[in-house]
Amino acid sequence: MGEVIWQTTQNKWGIYIFKPLLMPALLLYFYLAVPIKNTPITKILIVSLIFSFLGDVFLMLPFDGFVFGLASFLVAHVLYVLAFWKENSGFKNSKIVTILTRFMILLFPAAILFGEMQKNLGELMVPVVIYILVIESMGLTAWLRREYQSLNAYFLTFLGAILFILSDSTIAFNKFIQPFDFANVVIMVTYILGQFLIIEGVLHSQYYVTENKND
Repeated sequence: MGEVIWQTTQNKWGIYIFKPLLMPALLLYFYLAVPIKNTPITKILIVSLIFSFLGDVFLMLPFDGFVFGLASFLVAHVLYVLAFWKENSGFKNSKIVTILTRFMILLFPAAILFGEMQKNLGELMVPVVIYILVIESMGLTAWLRREYQSLNAYFLTFLGAILFILSDSTIAFNKFIQPFDFANVVIMVTYILGQFLIIEGVLHSQYYVTENKND
């Protein structure tokens, strides 16, 4: 909430102080709440949150750190994909038609957004395309969890993934298409809620229930 207030009032010192604390706070919450700490998925998620922290820092610095922020969040999304993949045994029971259909549904609004902003991308064209494919893959793997997890575990993480995608889409719209008032507030609210819900959904994962029984 503090970060939203600083963004609303455009208090730069408040942003510099508070924003870097968001992901470390979420990481600490996850580490304390996760039932089993020494598992590959737990480690992957911790590293993902660390890269998200780096992305936050790069995007808030007074110089143009957009490319470095983009790269940091790209790694974070790849790690989320890997975590969801391992959590659900590679989605081996998912039909290829289901996977492709859901991916196309997620990609459709992203394609419209890309069509509007591509003329302003310049040298960022290829990195942005790669980023779009990766973040939509993160959304896809969060969606595919539906057939493998409880409704609560699935819904929290999928909603979080959609909010994360919305946050990044707002960044793209504001930077490459049309800046608008309170864009930073929209970006931060969807980002903070998105990250929290992703982690909260994973904490309810059947993966940790199964691992607990095996210990």
